[in-house]
Amino acid sequence: MNKPQHLAVASLGRFGLATAVVAGVAFAAQPTVSTNDVQKMEKFVVTGSLIPIAAGSPAIPVTVLSALEIEKTGVSTDLLNVLKKAQPAFFGSNNIGSENGNISSGSTNGGSQVSLRNRATLVLINGRRANISPVLASGGASFVDVSVIPISAVERIEVLSDGASATYGSDAVSGVVNVILKTNYAGTEIGGTYGWSPNDGKWATRSYYGVAARASARPA
Repeated sequence: MNKPQHLAVASLGRFGLATAVVAGVAFAAQPTVSTNDVQKMEKFVVTGSLIPIAAGSPAIPVTVLSALEIEKTGVSTDLLNVLKKAQPAFFGSNNIGSENGNISSGSTNGGSQVSLRNRATLVLINGRRANISPVLASGGASFVDVSVIPISAVERIEVLSDGASATYGSDAVSGVVNVILKTNYAGTEIGGTYGWSPNDGKWATRSYYGVAARASARPA
């Protein structure tokens, strides 16, 4: 009578031991996560970002034409001609200026369009988008006419000669031209130019400009 009881106890002991072993194995199999472990991420590519960067270390180099460099070009008639002479990337058929305005008079009416490498280029004035030429209303091209910006009022020109469509949109696929006008100017500047040809074509050109301003303290 005692044997079956001993067998039952032995079987129960074996079952309890097996359960403890299984539980121990299951507990030991759980991975331990440490907060100090370095997590390796998969490779990814960033196509565009609006994250601001340090002002002293731009990601893309910007060419700056100061008023002195603009004066050294010898051009005082059209801002596009200044860029053509100072930056060869503005040469091309899409850069339509006053000298060949008659060729595409229906599209530009003699206006000046800037195109870096003959591609869409955004034009800013003091960091803001400039108005489109009104010739667009009559079926002309959509562009900013830089010929209406007087060179004498320009302090500097900033040229971003790389694509910036991720930041500004599709009109900046080739780059950005930012025209900074003079501020807090004190003094007087007068200038002019005149051209004449003795040939039968009777070619003549003239241009005059004047700048006068006085700086005043702003009220607190």
